[in-house]
Amino acid sequence: MTSVKKRLGVASCMVLVAGTCSATPITLPTEYPINMGFKTLYSDPDPTIGDGSRAGNESFDNVGNAANFAIHHGYLSDMNAIKSQYPNSGIITILANPPTTIYVGSDSGTTKVGTVFPGHFLYYTGTTATASITSTASQINVADTSVFNVGDYILIRNSTSDWSNFEHAKVTQILSGAITVTRSTNYGTTAKSFSSGAYIAPHVAAWTTSTDMSYRLNYSLHAPTDSQGHKANYWAAQLMGTGLNSQTQHQGMEHDVILNSYYHYARPIDANNDGTGDWGSFNGINSFGLGIQEYAGFLRTQLTNLGSPDKIVQFDSDTPLRGYRGFNYVNGVQMETFMDNVNTDGGRFSEAYEHLSHWVQKAQALPKFSYGYNRMPTATYHSNTSTYAPDSAFRRHFAVGLMVGMPHPYGSGDDMGIFDWSEQRGGGSNYKWLGAASGAASREVPADTTNHLQDATWELDIASNYTVKLDGNIASDGASYVTDGSHSIEIAGVPSGTKPNDYGVGLLLSSTAMGNLTIGQEYTLTFDAKASDSFSVQVNGETHNFSNTPFQIHAGNFGGYDAWVLADGDWRTYTLSFTATNYPRNIKLGISETLGTVYFRNIKFQYGTANRLSRTFANGKAFLNMSDNAWTIDSTTRPDLLPASNPYYDLQGNKIGSSFTIPAKDAVFLKKTAN
Repeated sequence: MTSVKKRLGVASCMVLVAGTCSATPITLPTEYPINMGFKTLYSDPDPTIGDGSRAGNESFDNVGNAANFAIHHGYLSDMNAIKSQYPNSGIITILANPPTTIYVGSDSGTTKVGTVFPGHFLYYTGTTATASITSTASQINVADTSVFNVGDYILIRNSTSDWSNFEHAKVTQILSGAITVTRSTNYGTTAKSFSSGAYIAPHVAAWTTSTDMSYRLNYSLHAPTDSQGHKANYWAAQLMGTGLNSQTQHQGMEHDVILNSYYHYARPIDANNDGTGDWGSFNGINSFGLGIQEYAGFLRTQLTNLGSPDKIVQFDSDTPLRGYRGFNYVNGVQMETFMDNVNTDGGRFSEAYEHLSHWVQKAQALPKFSYGYNRMPTATYHSNTSTYAPDSAFRRHFAVGLMVGMPHPYGSGDDMGIFDWSEQRGGGSNYKWLGAASGAASREVPADTTNHLQDATWELDIASNYTVKLDGNIASDGASYVTDGSHSIEIAGVPSGTKPNDYGVGLLLSSTAMGNLTIGQEYTLTFDAKASDSFSVQVNGETHNFSNTPFQIHAGNFGGYDAWVLADGDWRTYTLSFTATNYPRNIKLGISETLGTVYFRNIKFQYGTANRLSRTFANGKAFLNMSDNAWTIDSTTRPDLLPASNPYYDLQGNKIGSSFTIPAKDAVFLKKTAN
């Protein structure tokens, strides 16, 4: 785990504007555990402990009087006990204030939403008033009631292009051709009069159903600008950078609650606020996702301008479909819900692992501080076993961190889902029982060595209104594609309003070579891909440049399985193991999100799983089994496991014998000492 010892110093300083790096470099601890505490910007003291370190829903007045952001929960004071036990472990304190959403008040309290430019918020597609609206009316006649849900917070303004006269309100009832609303200063504005034709759009809430005024921001490249000429992504970056910089005792910031790189929920968003749903996508420009990448660059620039260019910046990013893209400015991605529920998500391990390991390899900012982390408490120290996760939840999450070479942050206590038990402590007081990694993680190959797609014929499946080029020439639906890595598929035109994760161009298997799948059996699809990852886009006369920006690939359409991976400018092998839940349709590798070129090669389909990994360390070994079946290892065929002079022991001090077993969805750790 060498990445933890790297210093974020002058050599890695990211100067994005004129000037030099003058901030003290951040040095991560060289001893484990690395204790990570989360705290909000400008948090008020928690009366239960009185030390001001509780992360919670406290006021965040420095962000344009917009109030607080949704955050992690944890006590910084919990770190002190571990610090005393492991004096060299260090404490990393991370501010956790995601600018994905702003909590701006509640029905019963004072709100500060009126101080924020309304165009900075994200809206669903709206509708128009069919009659004038008086300042005292509680019923508003509208052209389309289907765009609203009861409980929606809404914005009323003169027209889609006029931000000068507006009002926030709340939908309480949906009638035939009308909605009933609550209008109050609690929503940050006073009730006003509007003429017929006024535009009314629902705010996008922080959660699917929101009981308070937690609004998402519009990070799109097509978002409106405020009176200073700033879009929401720039506005948020200036405020967040200033807030982080003023908290000099903190090493960085975690952006929680997923900065989605796409937006694909039940209702289409209207990113450019023209009254038409667009899902944040415009003719091959993933405006919403690319705007979030710009935010990361703006934030890094702001930190540089304020003399702190080397702060740790992390983004929540559970999957490549929903998660953040781009490798230039962010130190890494948090995947805290990584495999929370193996009963429902167990078949998606390889997709998440591809995403996380890709990040560790490609992140440009140092230190690389991604982590695969489950904050659910385990049942070991809790009597309510139905509430807390089984111990295997910790083992597999800890093992994931070991496999990809990242620190695994935790402290003491259970408020943040802390794991205080033998596997955490390594069976004793010295956590450094594993030692340094002696090589990269190894992945077990499927037992079936046959490639059931050896001579498969592939063809292009092009959706209507897409423009596609094969090797530089306009291609037609059904064109043959040879998967030898030398033939390009270029998406040259995408219809506006297309959801980013839809199949636009599919590389479709037209062969039955793979045979019929058996429901409940494990299978593995592997392929190589690379894509164009640097480009410029034009939005309203402005040029936006992007580099190291991965291209989304959708693999699936077979066996009840779908997964998303990210391809960049380098060839990369993707391994996707899954359990079939229905019979196969034709395999399809789909691309559609943005304009660009993709290459494929070495497409293989095998029976069996590759969701089994191991890694060797100076003082031990780790084995991770994310398949549906137990993994028994024959030690007699592994000379490295039975050295005569230095045998391995499990964490209970038992010497391993001729074989040992890793249960399904679990991990095993071995050490070279019985102590």
